[in-house]
Amino acid sequence: MLSPCKEMRAIRYKIAFSLLAPQCCFLPYTSRAIVTNTTAVSTIHQDPSFVDTHHQSLLTYSSMLREGVPISFQSYPSLLKACATLGSLDFGRMVHHNIVKMGFSSDVYIGASLIDMYAKLGEINDAHHAFVELPERSVVPWTAIITGYSQNGDVNTAFSMCNMMRFEGMQPNSVTMLTLLAGIDLLVHLVCVHGSITKCGVESDTRVANSLVNVYTRCGSLESAERVFYGMAERDIVSWNTMISGHSQYGNVEVAIHLLQHMQLFGGVKPDFQTLGSLASGIANEGFLALGKSIHALIVSYGFESDVIIQTALMGMYSKCGSLDDAMLLFENARHRDDVSWMTIISGLVLNDRADESLTIFAQMLQARYIPSTAIIACAIAACSQLCALEKGTSIHAYLIRNHTDIDIAARNSLVTMYARCRRLELAWRVFERMNERDVVSWNAIVSGHTQAGQLDKALMLFAKMKLTDQRPDLVTMVGLLQACAACGALYQGKWIHGFILRHNLEASLLVDTALVDMYCKSGDIDTAMKCFNQMPQKDVVSWSTIIAGCGSHGKGKLALSLYLEMLEAGIQPNNVTFLALLSACSHAGLVFEGLRFYKSMVDDHRLKPKMEHSACIIDLLSRAGKVYDAYKFIINGGISCTTDMLGILLTNSKNHGNVGLSKDITEEIVAKERETAENFVQLAQSYAAISNWEGMAQMWVRMKSLGLKKSPGWSYIESQGIISTFFAGDISHACSDDIKTILGVLNMEMREEYQCRISRSEAYSS
Repeated sequence: MLSPCKEMRAIRYKIAFSLLAPQCCFLPYTSRAIVTNTTAVSTIHQDPSFVDTHHQSLLTYSSMLREGVPISFQSYPSLLKACATLGSLDFGRMVHHNIVKMGFSSDVYIGASLIDMYAKLGEINDAHHAFVELPERSVVPWTAIITGYSQNGDVNTAFSMCNMMRFEGMQPNSVTMLTLLAGIDLLVHLVCVHGSITKCGVESDTRVANSLVNVYTRCGSLESAERVFYGMAERDIVSWNTMISGHSQYGNVEVAIHLLQHMQLFGGVKPDFQTLGSLASGIANEGFLALGKSIHALIVSYGFESDVIIQTALMGMYSKCGSLDDAMLLFENARHRDDVSWMTIISGLVLNDRADESLTIFAQMLQARYIPSTAIIACAIAACSQLCALEKGTSIHAYLIRNHTDIDIAARNSLVTMYARCRRLELAWRVFERMNERDVVSWNAIVSGHTQAGQLDKALMLFAKMKLTDQRPDLVTMVGLLQACAACGALYQGKWIHGFILRHNLEASLLVDTALVDMYCKSGDIDTAMKCFNQMPQKDVVSWSTIIAGCGSHGKGKLALSLYLEMLEAGIQPNNVTFLALLSACSHAGLVFEGLRFYKSMVDDHRLKPKMEHSACIIDLLSRAGKVYDAYKFIINGGISCTTDMLGILLTNSKNHGNVGLSKDITEEIVAKERETAENFVQLAQSYAAISNWEGMAQMWVRMKSLGLKKSPGWSYIESQGIISTFFAGDISHACSDDIKTILGVLNMEMREEYQCRISRSEAYSS
């Protein structure tokens, strides 16, 4: 018998629990801890009032225990729910202990709540133990334990428990099946569950059918998703949204539009913001700007334009379709901006080569007191990398250090890439070395940094270290290394990388195949390049342009032309790069008529506008063939704005062919374009020398000296065993300089002797 005071307190506590319990039944997770030794649970987007309600519930329970007030068994499910939501494992164990002590552990609903609590706190073994301890099991605890295993990623055990449930004569209900579907990511598992759903007779449940459509879409089986969708007796907005979203994700925008029309005309269901948002995202991936604007108009007509999610989807759509001005207009007019909005506009600007504007938006974000997410930080660093803006990139890095910001692996990878592209490899290495975790992107970033800096030996050393880790090199790694070998003509290393690709059965890729062709072409092995090209299962315009350029640089002009004709027969449309390779091949092979014909075809047949490089090829083509006047007329009649280098080609060839008058005209052109750089002064001096104007030449040298200008010395390099050695004109700084000079002297002497022997044999043969 309670005393009057305790009885009054018991009444108050009962009233308090009656108010708190209903609110605690369906509340989401939060990470606020009530006691120590708690399990962290995400708090993003949670209502603080939910936390306070759970917190107050447990405080009331603690007070009742201290004062000896009895607690009814109906209160325990809401208490256990509060422990799960607050992530308080210790408090939950205490409540469990009291349940056992009070003799309530055999209650089905309290047992199910115990299973649910332990499962949500990651203690699946304790959840299973609570399940086993139940003397009788209804569908509720069975569903709870299946849910627990499914949520903790153990789908196989969840299936086993479901089979055991049916073996014991308990029929799964729609909630059980929804739980199983939520954890599936393999099509084979989904087919099994679908069979069980049909056998249990819950396929007619709209929620179950919607979940089936969603999971089939997620597993990549749109046909199966459509069969379930069209077999539904009733379809709600979720059904239509799931099907439209699935087709949008897989690029079937036309089908998604058809479903939208069918939904309104025959389904009698109006689209909501999720319907139109998923359509906008699908259109963005396909780049259909005109269709995207139509969807935007539809969004406005339904009054969804002020929704933050819709605004973000539209910004993403306009960004991916290249209409940045429209995206910026939406962003500037948005009343509310969240992390996703900022991320969408910043990343959109970076992807559309407007990195400077993206950094301006990032600065505005910081000024507005928004705390950027690690994804936004990664985008901002990528913008600095794109601009090679070392100072700004370092400032962002300093901001992270000052604010003790814990960034993810993607942001750290961006830092490595940024420092590498800004040629600060020591800083890139420092960031890379301090990374606790590294993925394949991390390794690719540091390897690529060294290849871009011409340090092939260090890049290969890092590649060897990468292979010792659990990170498997991917296609990006291979392409980067092959491009580095191509840049310095490292044929031996290129062949080794080719062998690695074959030995490890890396997935066939157009990028890798093209990189191999390019590497062999630039390393002097045109025959192997042709073999690689002929073995390619697929070829695009880049592949064809690469092999055409390779044949042209090796003097195989006619082969390059025949390859171009094969390309046209294969239905591949040439681009500016293809014609540049073709014209260069004609220039090297002296194919004047063919070169001019292709230049005309470029404009007339393919509607491509020639660039400066194409004009330079024609000038070089005509000049090499001795048609210097034709080359000069080509410049005048075509209205081409020539550089001094292009005019220098004309001048050299006019001098070689004795065209003194034309040499004077070209020299005057070069003088008119004079800019005070060392290269231009040298060009002018050579121009005056070409027309025997020694006074003009002397004036150029004197003027260049008075301005303190110096021409960069000529240099060359050679690759040996992955190490690139650079040699400047008159340079003796190389460690093996004396040996090199000795060997060059011997080679020079042997060549002279061979030349003299050939002359003697020729004279003897003539006599």
